[in-house]
Amino acid sequence: MASRSDGFNSPFNPEHRRAIRYLREAFPEDSENTIITYLERHNWDAEQAINALLARQGDLQGKQTESSTAQDHRQQAQYSSGASAPASRQVDTATRFSASLPAKLSSNEQESQSSAKLRKHSQEKDEDDSAAEWLKMNFGNIDGVIISLDSGIHPARFPRELLRDNFLFFRSRLQETRSEEEEEGVRVNGVSRVLFDVAIRYVVEGTIVLTQAQKAEPPIEISSLIQLAEVAQMLGQSKMGRAAADKIRIMVRYNRAYLQPKHIDFTYSHLEYGHPIREVIVHTLLRAYITFRHSMDSSGEGKVLYNDLIEKFEELKSELNNEVVITLHGRDPPIRFGGRDRLRFYDPLEVDVQKRLFELA
Repeated sequence: MASRSDGFNSPFNPEHRRAIRYLREAFPEDSENTIITYLERHNWDAEQAINALLARQGDLQGKQTESSTAQDHRQQAQYSSGASAPASRQVDTATRFSASLPAKLSSNEQESQSSAKLRKHSQEKDEDDSAAEWLKMNFGNIDGVIISLDSGIHPARFPRELLRDNFLFFRSRLQETRSEEEEEGVRVNGVSRVLFDVAIRYVVEGTIVLTQAQKAEPPIEISSLIQLAEVAQMLGQSKMGRAAADKIRIMVRYNRAYLQPKHIDFTYSHLEYGHPIREVIVHTLLRAYITFRHSMDSSGEGKVLYNDLIEKFEELKSELNNEVVITLHGRDPPIRFGGRDRLRFYDPLEVDVQKRLFELA
């Protein structure tokens, strides 16, 4: 049976379709009909629907805790014995999407700026102190490789096979058997302990799991993901960089305003040419860039939206212009309406067919 929102005759308005698509990305294991049912039950309030789905998911996961714990122990035993990394396990990633929704706080619920800063500082400190808890549980009792970070010696020890099999950085530095040079540990410069822990957990479970401080707000989460992608680039873990880009793409599809100039600046200053996050940025900017170039009058109004960054990063300008050509000529030819030519473009960020096409006279 076809889902209730399929096709061009959908009974849902654009905001409803947007909410359906957003929750389907957050809860891929649920059918579209289930998503719609929860949204209708909560009057199309996406945040309330997410909370309800998470509550139901928590009830289901509670029944699986014992078997999950046993699996963790088996994985630890495999690593301790030198076995290769296990297949990735599915980890609940839906919680990050609830943080991406706009906050709906009344004025009397907002705290003062000073108390908010103190709470944020306390939260970040707690997250930094507890970031390695998962690693300690899995690798804390093994005689593995010592890792020296900018913040000092990492409290956990890591299986040689895990590091060599998943990171080019360690593959070139770790011998098949322990060498005398490794007794004092392997030095990893420019990587924080929190990001290193996220990277290790990714190669074990196949999922990016950020701390609460790293995903406090959507722009903060995007910053954390871009920084994680830089770590992936430094350590030679391309799949993690792609995974970070995929998460950012989902977020900016929901709201392009989540992408801020600081994200673009950092990406084009630190991530190499061809990185997937660069592609996400270009796709996010393309529609507005085309509209701006087409409609800019002699006064140049709106020019400041792009000029600073485009003039600073020639590669960004080149990538945007290349994407304009691909979008215009590589996907669909110009069409004619009423005896005059109109240019038809496809928005590469938009997944909704009804929104993807846009035209310029």
